[in-house]
Amino acid sequence: MKVLVAGANGAIGEILVGKLVDKGHEVTAMVRKESQQDNLRSTDARPILGDLTKKESLNNAVKGQDAVIFVAGSKGKALESVDRDGAIHLCDATKSAGISRFILLSSIFAGRKEQGPKELQLYLKAKQIAVE
Repeated sequence: MKVLVAGANGAIGEILVGKLVDKGHEVTAMVRKESQQDNLRSTDARPILGDLTKKESLNNAVKGQDAVIFVAGSKGKALESVDRDGAIHLCDATKSAGISRFILLSSIFAGRKEQGPKELQLYLKAKQIAVE
């Protein structure tokens, strides 16, 4: 299966990309910056640039995919533009491309156990709106 992973360089994304490649899937790993592609060079995933805050940049990324998985997160720096609107933009691009499989995978404080619940409410609100 051809699978696009948005947020491929994050804590969850890196693990997911590796697991999908190991299972024999053809993975396209979407990252926002060219410098982030270097982390993916050691995998069999194909890196692609895409900016979740720029809706028009996502059409090329989803083209030809069988499934799209959103695991991106702003780590609290851009809750609305990435965690909410970015998920919506990618879901819309997926739907427009005729792809029926869209998975939004979310985690809270992945790899950051020292973070506390004070950030939780804004994060959950952004994710809830994106899911709706």
